[in-house]
Amino acid sequence: PFGTQAATPSPVAQSPAATANAVPSATDDQGWRAAEAALLQRIPLEFQEFCRHADVEDGAAGGTASVRCDLRDAPGYGADTVWYDAFDASTRGRMAVVMTETANEAGAPTVEGGRAAVIRACTGVSGGAIGRWELGSSLSGQLACYTRDGEAWLAWTYEGQDILAHAVRLDPFDAPAIGQL
Repeated sequence: PFGTQAATPSPVAQSPAATANAVPSATDDQGWRAAEAALLQRIPLEFQEFCRHADVEDGAAGGTASVRCDLRDAPGYGADTVWYDAFDASTRGRMAVVMTETANEAGAPTVEGGRAAVIRACTGVSGGAIGRWELGSSLSGQLACYTRDGEAWLAWTYEGQDILAHAVRLDPFDAPAIGQL
């Protein structure tokens, strides 16, 4: 459900790339479209220097703005690549469809008990799980973890903020590290 390109990181783009689902818009002095710049401000500050524009062919989920952060050469983050997609009223349904497709493709069991229970199930015998996560009373969403093609994957939403993120770790045996995100 996350685009068509493999997760292997590619060089950081130096110029803005038009996303497959976006209409052209003005860019700032860094080359970011306004929607991408707004999304970039909502992701972890320490990731931002590793981020670039993304589109569906590059692994994005098809939001109104998509950013890819290649962290393979930045150890300690738990993932090799993370994609963030922002959705709005016109694309919010796409976010729900992507998470549903992810759950169906993973074939993983639904787990109650929050993020820790999902991550435990993902690294256990089942190799995957679908559930919910929350941080305090202000952040929550859906969470899925699974393996695909020998890689460990994690997908999560920020409900109320209309953001979907997904990450891959190319070493499936280090799947617990991806739970750091």
